[in-house]
Amino acid sequence: MQDQKGYLKDRLVDKSDNFDCLICFGVARIPIECLRCGQIYCKNCQENWKNENGSYECVRCENRNMNPLNQHLMEAYVKLKYKCKCDQIFTLQDIAKHEDYCNQPNCKYFSFCNLKVSPKFKVQQVCSSTCLILDLTQQNTRDQKKLYKEIMAVLNKKNTNVNISTALVKQKSLNNSVQAPNIPIVPFIQIKNNFPPSGNQVYFKWDQNNKGDNIVISQDGYNVRLKENVYVFKSVVADQPFTKGQHYFEIQLDQMTENELKIGVVTQNTFNKNTAFCDTENGFGYYTIGKLRNGSNAHGSDYGAKFKNSGVCGVYIDLQKGVLAFSYNSTFLGVAYKNNNLTKSPIYASVALLHTAAFTLRSGLSIPSWASSIN
Repeated sequence: MQDQKGYLKDRLVDKSDNFDCLICFGVARIPIECLRCGQIYCKNCQENWKNENGSYECVRCENRNMNPLNQHLMEAYVKLKYKCKCDQIFTLQDIAKHEDYCNQPNCKYFSFCNLKVSPKFKVQQVCSSTCLILDLTQQNTRDQKKLYKEIMAVLNKKNTNVNISTALVKQKSLNNSVQAPNIPIVPFIQIKNNFPPSGNQVYFKWDQNNKGDNIVISQDGYNVRLKENVYVFKSVVADQPFTKGQHYFEIQLDQMTENELKIGVVTQNTFNKNTAFCDTENGFGYYTIGKLRNGSNAHGSDYGAKFKNSGVCGVYIDLQKGVLAFSYNSTFLGVAYKNNNLTKSPIYASVALLHTAAFTLRSGLSIPSWASSIN
């Protein structure tokens, strides 16, 4: 967009003047710098200047040579955090992709899905095949035969990309005359749980009927995958709660994961799964950028290691002590939370994914030796 200016300074979470554009006075978008004095500009601002004056030109020193930021500056720039108009916080590396999504109109069933219109379904003004099928049920409540044919046409169009909740197909308007079809789960590598349960350990899986949109859970309930265009956290939750004692489970990260996960537990399983479980005070999460998250999607204490697409994250909870702790590749990271709310059952394991991510659950595991060091 040739007229696109810099990011609004008042939305920059990490307050800094180091990347201000001297033309639009915002935080530079696609930043370039003057080779003589180092002044930074939006690339689009300099393009507009060039269109009006014949060439790039530094407002400060009148030099006409510009280059992209050097590696050192770019590394600092992309890590700056910025609050979108929707109040979610992203790094400048990710905000442009999110804005493309966020600026789209709301799906006509936004009150159900909390998502934006997908370019693929721009004409229908819906976000996904799920809402397209919902739309068909609203339009064809009297003609069940036509409804059935149109639903099957949607399902058969590109079966590998359609992850549809059977529950949504079973709308009241179908009145039992159209049965929901069997939706195949896209196969991916299965990793067996070879660890025996111990003590009060709960051998849980991920709840197939209680998950964020477009999340695929394997038929055995252990493997989870999300791949979509939007940059919004989606959550899965355990099908069985912890009610007493000590418990330990592991999340094995997949190499396809492009963004860090939020891993932990939640004290109720009725939250909106199209958000991160730890956005509310009921969720206690470890955001694997090296931060904790409880009741906020943007703020939390430093904790643990940084990782996203390799290794194993261990999760330990003691309901008697109200303790939640994590490990990475068997290395104890310390106590993350000690909270009275973690002594009150039921408590559910939960993980939040963003954009493109996958992992495998191992539940019912023996309590690790490092847990004995926790007071």
